[in-house]
Amino acid sequence: MGGNTEQMTLVHAVAICQQDDLPDDMRDTCQHISLVREAIIDIRSAMIDRMMVHDDSKLLEPEREGFKHAKEVLGSLEYGSPEYHEARLALGVTLDHHYAHNDHHPEHWPGGWYTMPYTARMEALADWFAATKRMKGGGDLEHSIRHNAGRFGYDERETEALLLTARELGWLDGPAAPAPTDGAESGNPTAGT
Repeated sequence: MGGNTEQMTLVHAVAICQQDDLPDDMRDTCQHISLVREAIIDIRSAMIDRMMVHDDSKLLEPEREGFKHAKEVLGSLEYGSPEYHEARLALGVTLDHHYAHNDHHPEHWPGGWYTMPYTARMEALADWFAATKRMKGGGDLEHSIRHNAGRFGYDERETEALLLTARELGWLDGPAAPAPTDGAESGNPTAGT
């Protein structure tokens, strides 16, 4: 998880920011911290909204019956294999309906992966993680992410970002690489300050 190397606790930061006699620079920093925290709450709220309706359309027709049969077939196949692809295509109307009503699938978006909001991409990553848990041999999230790069047209940089996110969330083994500290890789030395 992201954090501060100085290990300042939230309690300390709040106590500092509640002081009446703060210098202007600290008051400005405290206001920034507060706004970032509020923005992160907005992100969390959007993700909770997505969580509450994720794949609800699978519980109703025309998807319910199609996915009932798909579970039996797809669960026995290796993700990305030619047999998996054929079985997925055989779902036809079921998948067409599902993609039309669930925007965490790149197929929902006429412009594909890069036209999806980040919240939809995060839901897609969570969906892939969950899907690997019911695949033949337990699945492999890293394989799915790399395979999906070819399927959905995202580049190596996006692939690495998805892998780092999955590691940070504990969905893949190995530590997430530390973020660059000088801003040079973003092309903006003041980004995120």
